Amino acid sequence: MTAEAGAAMNENGFLVREVDVFGPVDGDPAKTDFQPAVATWSRTSDGQVGLELSGPFGAHHAVEPNLFKALMLVRAELQELKWQVVVNAARRDAWGPTEEHPCAVDEVRIYPDLAGPPTTEPLDALGPPTELGGRGMLVTEQILWREEWAGLTRPGKMNWTEFDRSMREMSATRKQEAAEAAVPELPHSEPIFLAGPSPEDPTKQALQEGIAEWGRRAEGGVHLRVRAPGVQFDDHGADLLAALQNLRMESWRRRWEVLVNGSLRGAWHGTEQHPCGIAHVRFYPTLTDPPLPEQVDVLGTPPGDLRKAHWASVSQQTWWYHDWAGTTPPAWCQVKRKPRTEGQQPS
Repeated sequence: MTAEAGAAMNENGFLVREVDVFGPVDGDPAKTDFQPAVATWSRTSDGQVGLELSGPFGAHHAVEPNLFKALMLVRAELQELKWQVVVNAARRDAWGPTEEHPCAVDEVRIYPDLAGPPTTEPLDALGPPTELGGRGMLVTEQILWREEWAGLTRPGKMNWTEFDRSMREMSATRKQEAAEAAVPELPHSEPIFLAGPSPEDPTKQALQEGIAEWGRRAEGGVHLRVRAPGVQFDDHGADLLAALQNLRMESWRRRWEVLVNGSLRGAWHGTEQHPCGIAHVRFYPTLTDPPLPEQVDVLGTPPGDLRKAHWASVSQQTWWYHDWAGTTPPAWCQVKRKPRTEGQQPS
C-alpha cells in the first residue's frame, strides 16, 4: 500500500496521515517518548510534492520531487531539535525512487545489503516500519549507508561501516558501565519472549526466548532487567509497568520488542478507581467499558498466537488509556482533531 492509498483526504483536498515521532516530552525535556504527529501532503501543479509535518515541535514544510526527499529535509530540521520521524522513509536502509530502481512518488526502496540490490517490492514511505534497518532512524546514518552502498564515499571520509563500529564500541562501553553500577537484588524472574534480530539473518526479526528479572529499589519503585541471547536491557520506574515502558523505548531503538502482558495496547497501571499491585496491570479492552476485573502479571506471556496479539508502543498505550479516561492532553487534541483553516497549505 502506498502513502497515498493509506491516507485520508481533508476538506482542502490534501492527503493526511498520522505518524509516530520520537522526542522530548512537553514539560519534561529530559524524558523522550513516542508521540503523535500529522503528515499532510499533496502533489503540486509542476509535479513536485508539498509536505507539512505538524506535531509537538510545531509545523515544518518542504517541497521536493518526491515524498522521500521532502521527508528527508523535514527530518534533518527535526534531528537538530532531537526528534525522529518513525516511518519507512526514515529507515537507515531506505531510499527514494531512482532511475535504476524506480518506485512511486510516495514509496521508498529498501537496500538491506551494502553489496546487493534493493528488495523487489517498494514500501509506503509514510508507513510504520516493521524493521528499523539498523540502530536508529537518523538522516546521518541513512546518508552514510547510501553513500557506501553506491560507492560514493570519498577517501578520508567516514563511511557507514566505520560509523557503525564506533557506535557499537561506544554502546558496549556504556553497557559495561551500567552493568558495573550498583543495582538492587533482583529476586523475581520469569521466562519471556522477545522479538529481535535473527541470529541467522540480522536484517530479519525472529521470536526469541529471554528472561526478565526485577526487584524493589531502596529509594522506591522497581529495577527491571531483560536478557536475551547477546543483549541486555536495564531500567527502572515507579512500578513494574513504568520500568517496562522505559526499558521498551530503549529496546525498540535497538530493534527489540518485549512480548509480555505489559506491552499490550490496553495494559495500564493501577489507579485509585481500579488499583492493582506494583507488578500487575489492568486491561482496558475497549474505550467505553471498565477494565477487566482481574489483575494480570506485567511480565506474563499473553495466551494464544503472539503474532496476533495487540502489541502497542508506549505512546499508543498512553493515548488509549487517556482516551478511555477522557483525559487526553490538549496538545494531542490540537494535533489530532483541530480542523485545518480554510486555505491552509501544506507548504
